[in-house]
Amino acid sequence: MEGKNTREVIAELIKSKVTVKRTVFEQSKKVLSMLKEVLEELKQDLEQKTRCENPIVIEIKSVGKYELRLKVGGDTILFLMHSNVFDFDNSHKIYRSSYVKNNKYNAYCGTIYMYNFLSDSFKYNRVSDLGYLMGRLFVNQDRHFFTEGKGRLSFLFNDFENAALDKKQLSGIVEEVLHQCLVFDLSTPEFKQVEVVTLDEITQVSNELKFQTGKKLGFKFKSDESLK
Repeated sequence: MEGKNTREVIAELIKSKVTVKRTVFEQSKKVLSMLKEVLEELKQDLEQKTRCENPIVIEIKSVGKYELRLKVGGDTILFLMHSNVFDFDNSHKIYRSSYVKNNKYNAYCGTIYMYNFLSDSFKYNRVSDLGYLMGRLFVNQDRHFFTEGKGRLSFLFNDFENAALDKKQLSGIVEEVLHQCLVFDLSTPEFKQVEVVTLDEITQVSNELKFQTGKKLGFKFKSDESLK
């Protein structure tokens, strides 16, 4: 910064960092639009493959600008795009790649969170019900991407340096999330969790008790500790 006044430094940051963040944000929105197309195609395919007398309800819903919901029977997957752009700690694995070493701004990513909720949580507005983070999708200015998550999401999509996200790869991510959600079933709460109920919980619900509900997905979540 030697020889430059503060205003010149600010202008350079706007042209570099701020511009990159705006590009990342726009790429994230494009990915969300592409995700909606992927969900629509998946819906049509699954409806054909699961035809029966009592067909399974498969629905797609847009909620605001940055949220999509895929409902498949008793499971709803919420895809939530964060409106901000993030960097990573210098110790993160992406900083070991030449792709980021050559351009530190390649580390700036938008994030799409993928949560599993019970469909009844939305149907009955059970606001205390639990959702579980199945994975996160990170996308940068070049649409290079990687995922973090449970099961195969932790290693299948990890070539951040070379892989640019397309519909085929995005479809693979959605399928992995949906597969995990369908494999792991709702488990009944322990007796001690439901042996006491407030009058408010009884009187507010006409058809069912409003106990806090969430699937235990075979993984240990920090949030589960509060339920013991």
